[in-house]
Amino acid sequence: MPFEDNITPKEPAVQVVQTAQQQSFSRSDIATTRRAVQDLKDQTQKLSTAILQIAATSPDCPRGAFEAAWQQRQQLNQVQQQLNSLEQQISNYLPHASTARLTDKERKEIQGLYRSGLYTQGQLADQYGVTQPTISDITKSAKS
Repeated sequence: MPFEDNITPKEPAVQVVQTAQQQSFSRSDIATTRRAVQDLKDQTQKLSTAILQIAATSPDCPRGAFEAAWQQRQQLNQVQQQLNSLEQQISNYLPHASTARLTDKERKEIQGLYRSGLYTQGQLADQYGVTQPTISDITKSAKS
């Protein structure tokens, strides 16, 4: 007997999306996803700026090299636009962080991420769906 899915070809795609939205996501899952998308956006921005800066500041930059650099920068701009679109799509699927208290695991994650120096309190607050003062309290309690 062939394998049968619960979803038949006759069911609308809307039902598939609704089923996916019903999956349970932890606040950590949501924060990790937001962090990954933001990291990708930051990296493409750095690359784009570096390409432009190299092409613009090099006095010996031949026209062909400058045009190639400019084309690479335009491609990165397209990647950034795609990331912005992806970020919007992801936010439509992920639930907003709950108003429940942060778990001990989430507090430890926040402390570790803040200590890494890679994220500000504001960024962590956005990722975890809490306020910056909440993140401040968590990071201060780790120092005590």
